[in-house]
Amino acid sequence: MRIPAIFLLLTSFLLGSLLQTTPSFATSKRPLRIATQESTAPFVMPDRQSGLSVDIVREALHLEGYEVTLTFLPSPRMVEALTTGKIDAAFPLRSSHLNDSIYASDSHITFSNVAVSLEENRTTIRNLDDLAKCRVDAFLGASKWLPQEFRNMAAGNPNYAEQNDQKAQVASFFARRDKVVVLEKHIFEYYAHKGGCNPLRLRYVIHDILPPAHLAVAFADKKLRDAFNSGLRKLRESGRYDVIVRKYVDGDE
Repeated sequence: MRIPAIFLLLTSFLLGSLLQTTPSFATSKRPLRIATQESTAPFVMPDRQSGLSVDIVREALHLEGYEVTLTFLPSPRMVEALTTGKIDAAFPLRSSHLNDSIYASDSHITFSNVAVSLEENRTTIRNLDDLAKCRVDAFLGASKWLPQEFRNMAAGNPNYAEQNDQKAQVASFFARRDKVVVLEKHIFEYYAHKGGCNPLRLRYVIHDILPPAHLAVAFADKKLRDAFNSGLRKLRESGRYDVIVRKYVDGDE
């Protein structure tokens, strides 16, 4: 039996249309509006729309079918934007700073706050009592966010100061050579090695005297939080998480 030509033509047209539309449907991603800090290299780099923390969040959500659009806000405004529905998620935040209407993810990044001294000064820093004897330049807000023992040290140390610009903080540390800095280890090493802040290649000592801070992504929706946790687990299990970390800590980003 011969099949009419018009039937074959119609079938071919419908099949072709289906094949053309199926890939775009399969690869479409659901958009999410996510806020993060204005700039904290190497974790967040707004000019590049990337960073260690940014890439982890973006790729974890991508694995679960979401496309991230970033907006950059000061930390105090992120929670407000989240609770008023202006954004879907925000990072990095500590779970203890969130209210009951916000859902915190598993920790996606750990901040290792440390004290750093120049090797040539042979400064002994075994604890916060030793730090109290030093000229200290800490990151802005350290006396608010770090443990109570650190706050006590800061309050009782007449040579304690805080610095908003962390690149300037690291540059001043190497230029003046008379103080100890307190900041996140990866931030210090980024500016020391890649930010041009240590032109003389001075050697330094990292004093690990502060507890780590485990940071999370905050979501307005529990299902989104659960999806992110799932993507984060996949990222870790595949080894991709470690690749991202090495890219910013050891490689050329």
